[in-house]
Amino acid sequence: MEVINTAFGPLQVDSEKVITFPTGLIGFPQFHRFVVVDRDGGRGVLKYLQCLDEPSLGFVTVDPRVVFADYAPEMPRQDLESIGISSLDEALLLCVVVVPPDIKKMTCNLRAPVVVNPETRMAKQIISISPEYETRYYVFPVLESLLQRTG
Repeated sequence: MEVINTAFGPLQVDSEKVITFPTGLIGFPQFHRFVVVDRDGGRGVLKYLQCLDEPSLGFVTVDPRVVFADYAPEMPRQDLESIGISSLDEALLLCVVVVPPDIKKMTCNLRAPVVVNPETRMAKQIISISPEYETRYYVFPVLESLLQRTG
């Protein structure tokens, strides 16, 4: 068990839940250890990817398959194999969300999801070779509609 101070206050981290990025995230290659923080007990679609190496670093994320039922980006095989999986069906996916002051302009990066091997907890942010996915997809209308349907 590890305790770190974050923007949300002290956070106790179970070592079995630590996600390791051997090469870091895109733009943050020096940070390797993260944990997914679920602030609402699993009821919401937004999760927080908290860095353990630098407690001031964290990212709002969304599981794209919860929000977009047909989300199926094509990934380079060598990238998947580098974390010990052969297809996205085996993985946990998280897309980084940018939440600006005007929440209606919230975007998510569907082009480069974080791909996690749930068994080994090894992860990599992988750039999809599918051209239809955007790095700044306006996600607020989709989230708002999902909330209205599911409560």
